[in-house]
Amino acid sequence: MPSSVLRWVWIALFLVGWQCPIFGQTPISQITAVDVADPTQDWGLSYFNLASSSVELANTGASSWFSYHYLAANYRYSFSRRLSIRLPFTTTTPGVYDQRNNTRQFDTQLADIHFVYNDFQFKEFPNEWDLSASFYLYLPTSQTAKERGWFTRLRAWFNLEKKLNRRTLFAVWLKPDYYFNTQKAYRSERVRTASDGTTFTQLRAFNNQRGELETSLVLNYSFNRVLAPQVAIVYTQNFMEDSVYAFDRTTYRDSLGINVATWVQINQQLRFLVGYSTQRGLTNALPWEQGPLGAPSQSEYTLMTFWNFF
Repeated sequence: MPSSVLRWVWIALFLVGWQCPIFGQTPISQITAVDVADPTQDWGLSYFNLASSSVELANTGASSWFSYHYLAANYRYSFSRRLSIRLPFTTTTPGVYDQRNNTRQFDTQLADIHFVYNDFQFKEFPNEWDLSASFYLYLPTSQTAKERGWFTRLRAWFNLEKKLNRRTLFAVWLKPDYYFNTQKAYRSERVRTASDGTTFTQLRAFNNQRGELETSLVLNYSFNRVLAPQVAIVYTQNFMEDSVYAFDRTTYRDSLGINVATWVQINQQLRFLVGYSTQRGLTNALPWEQGPLGAPSQSEYTLMTFWNFF
């Protein structure tokens, strides 16, 4: 797909969120595509954390865990619409992080600060289908963004859902993501540390990511007010720039994944999502992505924390 076409598709999906009127009303218990629970006050402060580790490495007890977390200041300016600014960080714990036994130390870095617009009642469709949406604008404040030379990023999350019965919810998630790059490729220079303590430098050029489109089918069942298991089938498409200097000239990859998780609702302010995910590469898959679904090397344990302070 041409870069100009992709760019305008992502811009249109982003801008439509500021234009569409609200129709109908979606109960709070049905909202699954927002990052924190539906706000109860006009101003609020919330915390989110996503921690993950490879199943294969976590089972050895020596795995390095990766965590993406942020503090968000939220302002609800109408019953179902909210604006937020998020201050995110990434943290890694000491341990092995790949199948080559490379290790890393404890480290925390600033990620990309971003602004979010949530519409919890974006639109209502016939047959009791409800649509909520979130729109994101990122600033290039992370070290990764500076290395790769992009100056902004647009992302959206559309959640179309239908309550099948009192306890069961079915949803379709669509997540378009687009990067505005100043260069087609980036220089990757990393000092790697092997398990025996020796270090080496890896220097390569890679194509910049241009966009991503993630489509998910989600089924959620509420046992009670505390526990709600959830399963999702996820199809992800990745689009890359094409640079003659890149080590890998691939411009498109896709993958298929399955996510199994359980919501644990402590109270209205605090909830967790404990999960397991597995993924298999399809088109232009890398060698370590070609194993079967469920292979420990292609699977992750995840723990999400959603905490509304007020």
